[in-house]
Amino acid sequence: MAALTEDGHAGAEYALTGPRLLNLDQVAEEPARATGRPTGYRAVSPAEFAARADRAGLPEVFSALLNLLLERIADSRFGELADGVQRALGREPRDFAEYVRTTAETGTWTP
Repeated sequence: MAALTEDGHAGAEYALTGPRLLNLDQVAEEPARATGRPTGYRAVSPAEFAARADRAGLPEVFSALLNLLLERIADSRFGELADGVQRALGREPRDFAEYVRTTAETGTWTP
């Protein structure tokens, strides 16, 4: 909120991360833990992703961009913690597990 309501943030860029690094398997495990329902992550090849995106009607340029982003995430190329949340919001970042628990408690993910 600080970045939106306080002076000194104009033109600033913030890398936003939680307090710990997670791989995609760990990200999939958190909702399972919070809801008691199994979840999982299965990597798909760029070709398989592109084919699925095409069937879903996504424009090819958007599919290619998502493929690039997913490849970089899977390779942990963004695997660095940053202080952007503290600088932009004036508070420490919440852990993903806390976010998932809080969201699960709202019933949003209840079938």
